[in-house]
Amino acid sequence: MDTAKYINLFVSETREHLVSLNQALLALEKKPDESSQLDEIFRSMHTIKGMAASIGLDFIADLTHKGEDLLDKMRRRQTAAASEEIDLIFLVLDFLEEAVGLVAAGKQPDESLNQRCRELVGQIEGLTAVTQETEPVKVSSNGGSDFKRINPLKTDNSHVFKIRILLEQDVSLKSARAFLILHTLERIGRVAYTVPERHDLESEKFDRGFTIFLVTDQEDQEELRNDISCADVEDIQIEEVREESAEEALERKTIGAFVQLAQEKAKDVKVSVARLDSLMNLVGELVVWRERLKQLAVQNGDPAIQDGVDKIAQIASDLQQEVLTARLVPMSEVLDRFPRVVRDAAKGLGKEIDFTVEGRELEMDRAILQMLSEPVIHLLRNAVDHGIELPHQRKQAGKSQVGSITLTAQKQKDQVLIKVVDDGKGFDLERIRRKVIDNGYLTAGRAAELTDQQLYEYLLLPGFSTADKVSELSGRGVGLDVVKRRIEEMGGSFAMESRPGQGSVFSITVPLSLAIIRTLLISAGDQTYAVPITQVKEITNIKQKALKTLHGKRLLQFRNRVIPVVRLASVIGLSPETDIGEGPALIVDRQGSELALLFDTMIGQQEIVVKPLSRFVKGIKTFSGATIGREGHPMLILDLNNIAI
Repeated sequence: MDTAKYINLFVSETREHLVSLNQALLALEKKPDESSQLDEIFRSMHTIKGMAASIGLDFIADLTHKGEDLLDKMRRRQTAAASEEIDLIFLVLDFLEEAVGLVAAGKQPDESLNQRCRELVGQIEGLTAVTQETEPVKVSSNGGSDFKRINPLKTDNSHVFKIRILLEQDVSLKSARAFLILHTLERIGRVAYTVPERHDLESEKFDRGFTIFLVTDQEDQEELRNDISCADVEDIQIEEVREESAEEALERKTIGAFVQLAQEKAKDVKVSVARLDSLMNLVGELVVWRERLKQLAVQNGDPAIQDGVDKIAQIASDLQQEVLTARLVPMSEVLDRFPRVVRDAAKGLGKEIDFTVEGRELEMDRAILQMLSEPVIHLLRNAVDHGIELPHQRKQAGKSQVGSITLTAQKQKDQVLIKVVDDGKGFDLERIRRKVIDNGYLTAGRAAELTDQQLYEYLLLPGFSTADKVSELSGRGVGLDVVKRRIEEMGGSFAMESRPGQGSVFSITVPLSLAIIRTLLISAGDQTYAVPITQVKEITNIKQKALKTLHGKRLLQFRNRVIPVVRLASVIGLSPETDIGEGPALIVDRQGSELALLFDTMIGQQEIVVKPLSRFVKGIKTFSGATIGREGHPMLILDLNNIAI
């Protein structure tokens, strides 16, 4: 069988199964007696084992086989899953994640991975107390069936038995008991091999269980059981091993199923992200020229040309929408990894947390979703480490011992709003205020005047932390400045609020797509600038009587609200800051607060292709990117969140 063409399918299918396994295992941890979750875990583990074996990935097949043994024991005993069993299966999933990464990269496992695999097998055998028919797992690429070791010992009339021995819990001299049983069996037939290997049995490198493969002419299993029954043996299980079931059935059944799966998957075409990016760039150029053609058609005035341009524009719009849709993936691709992150972090800190995810079905641009993963993980770990209290602290505060973290995602026009909400202790505002003073940012008098929101801003400064010592999970408090910067690099915004003793809310707003956005075009002087339309709340005309001055700042009284006012010409240095008067203005949203932005002329709306800034202007925070206008001239995109007030 040519296995090379099945590797990519194996990698993608196994990664999907690993996500499902993590979800099911987390659910089982919450409800340890839920048999349906255990059945789902067993099926996924079995599927991975079969796929791996069918394409010669024996080290993965052998480890998942061991995992099946543990899961099978858990199913048969019909009692709640033990925490140590669940922890061990999580470790197996972590190993498989790394192993699949190696397979995807076309690499061979190294000795460190080999050793980890052996250690996992040892731990599984320690819990199951009865090992299976495979040898201690060796991570290798050549593999080979264990049955080949038995074939030379077989005759036409002989039988092969797999004999599982389980010694009593507190038995002493385990190696002596194993030796006596082996000695008895060697008088009945030939011992093909043992698991663990004989030298490990002799040095007592096993828990209570071991397996012996015996080749004998004796066919009565009950008689065989009586021959080896002795004191200090708790259980004996005997079954006949047939070559077909050990080798041919796997090849016949599993490969057949795998090939069928490959044929079904062939109906779907998977396209690399790089190719989608390239296609999006071409569509972006088409959008630019579509807008240019529209402008030229208006100037020409010929109805026939106008009709042709309109048709081309419609086709370009349809193509643009199809490409954008092709880039969309459900948020579950990333969100489904987060419950495991929270679970591991909470377990390491001795905290109990109920984590909820809402909005898994929402679709986003793949590039944005991938970039979102790291900052959201930062926020979740931060909430676990610095937000949620220890169980006894929560009890003293009159709260449930189990903390709550909720991650929600919802669509708002052309943006996605993601919130991380916890019911922990919230920000200690006085502690932040003291750090502001101690670090020399402000005097005590000035610091006392800061509002809560102004205090939060200091948490976004590089290196600012209220933690006294470094924690293993998130240092002194994961750099919120880094989170904010990453979000803003995506054209998004980051905000936070907190109530002492009640919890915190971290909000991330990002565009659905990075490549093409809808904007309003406004001018200051003879320059045109683009403003993301998703941040524009209203367009108004400011009258002088609505303007007030407070502490040297110009404010607008607007519909029972007081809003700071800036003039675009002042922001870009074309006029002094004091030159604020009547004129058209945009009321824009800036991470939850409002700003009135005065401008000279409204040009109109335009879909634009966002291009990164050159290194010469990248440090200017007023702009988030650049584009090409309808006239073919470059145009800067305003970063409303970073306009100084």
